[in-house]
Amino acid sequence: MAVEDLTGLATSVLVQRTLVLAGQEPVLQSDEYWAHVRVLHFRSGREVFDTSVELCSSQDPISRAVGADVLAQLGVRDGFAAFPFADESEGRLVALLTDTEPVVAASALYALGHLGRGEPSELAELAKHASEDVRCALAYALGGRHDAVSIAALIELCGDMDTDTRNWATFALGSLSEEDSPAIRDALAARLSDADDEVRGEAMLGLARRVDERVVQPLQRELSGREVGTLAIEAAEVMPRPEFIPHLEALYAAHPGDRAIDQALDRCREVARRR
Repeated sequence: MAVEDLTGLATSVLVQRTLVLAGQEPVLQSDEYWAHVRVLHFRSGREVFDTSVELCSSQDPISRAVGADVLAQLGVRDGFAAFPFADESEGRLVALLTDTEPVVAASALYALGHLGRGEPSELAELAKHASEDVRCALAYALGGRHDAVSIAALIELCGDMDTDTRNWATFALGSLSEEDSPAIRDALAARLSDADDEVRGEAMLGLARRVDERVVQPLQRELSGREVGTLAIEAAEVMPRPEFIPHLEALYAAHPGDRAIDQALDRCREVARRR
């Protein structure tokens, strides 16, 4: 059934179809599953909320995860996040954080992240969870929080063995947070040599935002590489240096008209003119 046809389904039918799709491989990940969930999100009435709460109490872990996924953005419409049941959902979702099934705990964390609910201390307890999916969800849930507990947990997650977790945590710490401290900078600097391109890019951008000189040489190396990511170019614009100019000029010659490279070049040339 096409996505646009789903809006005419009764909620009970839509929920049942969502549950069936949730259990298919990959579990809770198919585009069709999320298309159904999004339609439920748009239905901000009490019926969907009550049904989702019931699912959160189900004996079936997939059903519990679906309940959390629906509660995550229930009431959102056209990109506007208005969550009328956020306060009522919080307790239900927090209760799922200790679920024995990682898929349920992860869905609850993502939901709490969307809703901006959950005490940081309750969430941060999962920083050492055995499941990488749960730790990654935690990094997402803590993104944009500025309290000391959340920051400390994100610093820990920046060094996680799982790449996706490191990536989310480094992004949350470097770009979503405006906090600055030696501990934050050290955590970001530790990722400058990360094996993953995106994690390195997030670390460079985070340090550039904090005007930390440790990023200069790694950023030069990144800009001179065969494949240069957009995060490195953005970092060069945020923290412009004359020494970046030759690398950016070479990039622009290879990608004429690229606005991001052009803007970074302009900033670096402006700094060079002032010296």
